[in-house]
Amino acid sequence: MKKALRIMWALMVFSIALTLLGAIPASATVIEVPPLLMTEFAMNPSGTDYRSEYVEIYNCTSEPINLKDYKLAYQNTSARNSGIILFNEITKYAKSDIQKNGKVEPEQAMIEPGKCAVIWIKGNSGDSNASEWTTEDFLAYYENPADVNMFIAEHDITSSSQFVNGGNFYMVNNSGDTWIYLYLVRKEATVDDWQNHIITGFESVVADFATDSYVHLQFDPTNGLTKVYSIVSGGRSLANPYLGIIMEEQDPFFGPVTTTTPEETTTSAPETSEKEEGTTTAPPSAVDTTTVGNTTTAPGKKDDGKKSCKSTIGLGAMALLLPVAFAVKKRKR
Repeated sequence: MKKALRIMWALMVFSIALTLLGAIPASATVIEVPPLLMTEFAMNPSGTDYRSEYVEIYNCTSEPINLKDYKLAYQNTSARNSGIILFNEITKYAKSDIQKNGKVEPEQAMIEPGKCAVIWIKGNSGDSNASEWTTEDFLAYYENPADVNMFIAEHDITSSSQFVNGGNFYMVNNSGDTWIYLYLVRKEATVDDWQNHIITGFESVVADFATDSYVHLQFDPTNGLTKVYSIVSGGRSLANPYLGIIMEEQDPFFGPVTTTTPEETTTSAPETSEKEEGTTTAPPSAVDTTTVGNTTTAPGKKDDGKKSCKSTIGLGAMALLLPVAFAVKKRKR
């Protein structure tokens, strides 16, 4: 009788273990939000592009990050994953800031946790006077938005015919089925291995961007990059409320905003406060997040999806070992 009870107990524990292990979806994938997230760019401003193109980057972590450890990468092709790759390195000041305003380039160019950096893609084309523009001129062009943390990605290109593999770039206006690839990559990336160094970015086939289009991006948990959240088109004054900050909907930790399953992605936009020129909200503090199965959670929190998954596996393993423990205990007796 005692032997039969022991067997029944072991079978029951084994059944519970299988149930716990079966609760983990086989198709669940883990995509972590990157430490730096691309949140906005302007690629077709009115007038000379070399003076007012920019990319906005958001620090998702709880630590300052040195942007000099990264660079911008760009492709503009008619076929996906083809064409040359171009790079612009990142500095804190433009050459004109140093020459005209006496700025001294620091060894590091830090972006603070939970804050945005605006990277001005500055051309030095003499015929457009872009080379004379300073960071103050750029901010004045966008009507002096407050408290913008500026960085520079300079180039000397005046025509796309000057694009050379591994050389500098400006963003060419897109049309038809042209692909745009815009990334932040690690500084050590080369023309041969740059795809292994992507941190964040945007890639899509796009129709014409209207002149003065400001493209707002949102984290895409299906691939770890970003996707278009909204496009604001019109005069440059429309960029002013957004420059250097992110909306709550763009923050991957403001939720529930985005949920993902292996089959589909759905997005719901929370309400935001209205301002005269547009919708803006103050960026919340940032933490790392992880998408597991169909939820986006923060790894820094105790009940995150990744940790829960590990806990479930741990419980199942413990349950499987219980019959062995009972058998060992009985032998010792």
